[in-house]
Amino acid sequence: MPQPRLWLDEIRDALTTLGGQATLAQLYQEIERRGVMDFASAPNWKAGVRRTIEQHASEWAGFTGLAENDVFFAPQGKGAGVWALRAHVAPQHTAPPDNAGTTGTPPAHSPRVFLSHSHQDNRFASRLAADLQARGADVWVDLTEIQHDDFLKRINEGLKDREWLVLVMTPAALASPWVQLEVDAAHALVIMKRMQGVIPVMAKPCQVEDIPPTGATLHRYDATRDYRRALTSLSRALGLVEPEISQ
Repeated sequence: MPQPRLWLDEIRDALTTLGGQATLAQLYQEIERRGVMDFASAPNWKAGVRRTIEQHASEWAGFTGLAENDVFFAPQGKGAGVWALRAHVAPQHTAPPDNAGTTGTPPAHSPRVFLSHSHQDNRFASRLAADLQARGADVWVDLTEIQHDDFLKRINEGLKDREWLVLVMTPAALASPWVQLEVDAAHALVIMKRMQGVIPVMAKPCQVEDIPPTGATLHRYDATRDYRRALTSLSRALGLVEPEISQ
């Protein structure tokens, strides 16, 4: 008996298997091939897939309105029947994509960014990582669950030679001892002049009293009300260029 799971998770995993982009027909075929969902209890599941995608695509009227839920987009425009993951970031930490499609002169140096976040905020982190990569940043982000024994090793590898730590600030991140360990290590590297700085991006409202003193003094970019404005300000702080937005 297939185990119950969210259609959003199944669609995202199926698209990832297909390389991050596919037609609806290919997506349906992949979901059927995987055989994870209980199709007997959802005879109109294909319509449900389309509805779920549109609820998580900001260019559609049915979008929920939350930045963290902006998961999909139509790369060939509405009605083409082709959908893609807005932030298709591989679990391995590869080099950033080419800067084709950016406006102005690409930066001669790609800022090296460590993206610190709670795994409860993977959706937001993957979107932010992809947007920064599109602007020319070299982003290290881990979207997989790191086992306890491997944590320090993986984090040391991730922080090595990074210039910036960008913190996805949420209540979950502020409560995570692992995120705090990453931020504390980054502050130490800044003091040793081996890192330029720590930049928080608020992805969910946080209580002021929950923000530690070392973070309270830092300038924060608020993405809870306007993600695009926060992204633009963050990009400028990192010395990145804005990508060309197709009409």
